Amino acid sequence: MTVLGIYYVYLPFLILLCSNVARSADGESNVYTLVFGSGSTIADLHKQIKIVRERLKEHHQSLNNLQQNYANLQKRFINLEQTQKLQINDNLLSNLQKFIQTKLSAQSQELVQKQTNYKKTLQNILERQNKSIKDELKKFETKVQNELHKEDGAEKQLCGQTPIEFLKNLRNNKEEIKKLPPEANTILSDILNIIQNSVPVASNEVNWPSYETFLPYGDGKVVEINAKPAAGVEIANSCDDALKSAQDADEAVDSIFALNMTKYNLANMYGYCLNDPNGDSAWLVIQRRIDGELSFNRNWQEYKMGFGNLAGSFFIGLERLHKILRNSHAQLWIQLGTEYVESPYRIYNSFSIANEEDKYRLTSVFINDDTDDDLVDAIDCSFQTYDVKSNDNNCAKTMQGGWWYDEKSKELNCRPGNLNGNLEGVIWNEVEKVVYTHMAIRLTDPSIKVVIRQKD
Repeated sequence: MTVLGIYYVYLPFLILLCSNVARSADGESNVYTLVFGSGSTIADLHKQIKIVRERLKEHHQSLNNLQQNYANLQKRFINLEQTQKLQINDNLLSNLQKFIQTKLSAQSQELVQKQTNYKKTLQNILERQNKSIKDELKKFETKVQNELHKEDGAEKQLCGQTPIEFLKNLRNNKEEIKKLPPEANTILSDILNIIQNSVPVASNEVNWPSYETFLPYGDGKVVEINAKPAAGVEIANSCDDALKSAQDADEAVDSIFALNMTKYNLANMYGYCLNDPNGDSAWLVIQRRIDGELSFNRNWQEYKMGFGNLAGSFFIGLERLHKILRNSHAQLWIQLGTEYVESPYRIYNSFSIANEEDKYRLTSVFINDDTDDDLVDAIDCSFQTYDVKSNDNNCAKTMQGGWWYDEKSKELNCRPGNLNGNLEGVIWNEVEKVVYTHMAIRLTDPSIKVVIRQKD
């Protein structure tokens, strides 16, 4: 059969098939519905296709969200990694700092220990030297005493001073020096030079505490200088006893205590006691200024009896001071504080003053070297106030405070060193900008009584 013949055989069949494509099914079947299904099935298929598309869209959105979350997680991971690196660096730095601090602390402790051992060794050497020199000076004083006792004649007391103290005070007394023959003056200078060069002066400037250590406790207490201890109050025989009792009772140490003063022919009184910074005998404060509020420009009667608050600024009183120092060997401690938190101080020996009849004249005070000193320069000067003066030159009025001024000068010569003047203008041994002062005394072992008998 030819191709044309086959075409004519199948052509009618195709025409029949196409003619039934658009015909309604109405329960009848045809080739289209058999191959592609009924109309209702096609609609369902469209719906499912739509549902599938929506689901695909949702899945696409979910995929975008997952990609965004992944990007965020990646950023957080990078940040976490950087943070961990920084923490590791910080830990390394901290450990390195701790290591360095530990090493430095160990080395510092070692240096401190070496310094402490060195100080102890040096202190032991100084103590041995001091003891040896004191023994020699004691022998010298005894020898002088024995030699002087051999002399006949009237007795002449040396104001309770040791021979060495007498010689030092004699050197500072220009009027007496003029009376000596030249050879005696030379011998005096030689003896004092030997003493000065022989006695080592142990200075604790480096370890001396700040003046702020000596400030009174700010508890608002007011104890007037002339207040009498009430009945039942414990009375201590000395500042040493008072401070020891306070320490045993775990109370504040440097403070106000009731003191027994009957041995000085005085009524019992309150006093401010200070521990010695070097652990030696305690001190009784006789003057203190912690600010400029309390005026020290007072009259004679006030300086005689004392004024102020023991818990603040005060002056103990000249009459009381004279009786305490009378027939005693006393040391004087002057302590200052400056605006620059400096704490200069000096310790004086053989401090004494005369009675009221002699205008509480500064009879004795000296230091252990030849250093110029404002207070030593005031030896033999009478105490002056603005209402009691020895001549027309009223330094007390000019300096606004009572002190031992040079009344022999014909000109107004108010030398520095007045600790009772206007606090802002106080100049003591070239120390200026003073904001704090205190003067304190303590009684030491009684000195040798030297008696000079002159030949008839």
